[in-house]
Amino acid sequence: MLIIDINHGALDLAVEYEKSGKNPVIWDIYGKLERDEKFKECNKNILSKFKIISKKEMPDFSNYTEVIAPVHCPIDVEFKTFHDAVSEIISKKYPGVIEKMITVTGVKGKTTTTELLKHILSEEYTVYCHNSNDGSITPITVLNILNNLSDERKLQIYDFFIFEISLGIVSSKYSILTNILENYKIARGMRSASIKIDSLKNSKIAIINDDVINIFDVNHKNLKVVKNANIISKYPLKFNYLKNDFEFNESILGSHFIENSIFAIELCSNFLSFEKIKNSLKKFKIENRMNVEKKEEYTIVKNINPGLDLKAIDYAISDFLSLFENGMVIVGGDFGCTCEEINIEKLAELINQYLKKGVKITIAGDVGIYLKKYVNLEMVDIKNYEFKDNTLVVYRSKLC
Repeated sequence: MLIIDINHGALDLAVEYEKSGKNPVIWDIYGKLERDEKFKECNKNILSKFKIISKKEMPDFSNYTEVIAPVHCPIDVEFKTFHDAVSEIISKKYPGVIEKMITVTGVKGKTTTTELLKHILSEEYTVYCHNSNDGSITPITVLNILNNLSDERKLQIYDFFIFEISLGIVSSKYSILTNILENYKIARGMRSASIKIDSLKNSKIAIINDDVINIFDVNHKNLKVVKNANIISKYPLKFNYLKNDFEFNESILGSHFIENSIFAIELCSNFLSFEKIKNSLKKFKIENRMNVEKKEEYTIVKNINPGLDLKAIDYAISDFLSLFENGMVIVGGDFGCTCEEINIEKLAELINQYLKKGVKITIAGDVGIYLKKYVNLEMVDIKNYEFKDNTLVVYRSKLC
């Protein structure tokens, strides 16, 4: 057995297989042990149990009966994904927990959807939730969390376990695929983001939206397709879904939040009444990512998110302009927020489209510095910016 990629949890997975009597070999494909001396020192006793193939070597795949790697691993051989490997392991170790598990994947909206699920279900149930606000969202993280909770004898405490997972889901009772807004390439172009559809087989009930089913071939014996909601008001955000009217409070701005909420409504309606879901939704707030601050003469809307892409930025600006005829838009952020970097040239094209419509835009951060090559706009320091008008801050970062 060959397990690839220490960066994304190969060592943890190898330990799990070693406990079951197998003798896996690990390929450190990205050279983590060469560049991270602290990690190497902290794990030296565990590492000593396994044969490690360095980044400089190329393993002979024919020597192994099984190859296990992350779904985005750039190898051109048949292999079992980490998602499927973790699914097999937790199905054997924690079959009862799987009946309480909800897993969420997708290109955008994963974190918000998990937060909505946690917020609504917590009205009556004890909920454990792990998403990108808490750290890594690899499939191995799910295994490690369950192992830790088991060691601490805490698994029985929770009625539900909610996990946000990148590029697919693992064994669970319910899974949600929020969307595939951008079918971006992974594994150096060998695969694409739509590969996460294949992982839905690991859940007993899969929930997706109309847009996905209309574009991609999705085969699942228990597939629930959610329909689009009807928007009643853009601010405060009100909509009708399943013949019921739902409303967010004034801290939520952006019609894309409706898509996230209908997944939560659809799933939570199995356990709570619509009235309780309505009341809970109206109390929902997005900590650290969305903030609407009303002043006497103007409103500041901050959309700060590590995963902002072109479509999300376009939606944010469009929603803002539909509510405020006059105002300033600040676009910027940092690089290295997620695995998918933003395309600066295409972002510049989007900004130019709004500039032609007379929209006032300034830029900020490292993203702003690179945008300067394509758009002649003023740079501002977002931390010390003095707000004077209705302003939308679209910033690709966890913190401003």
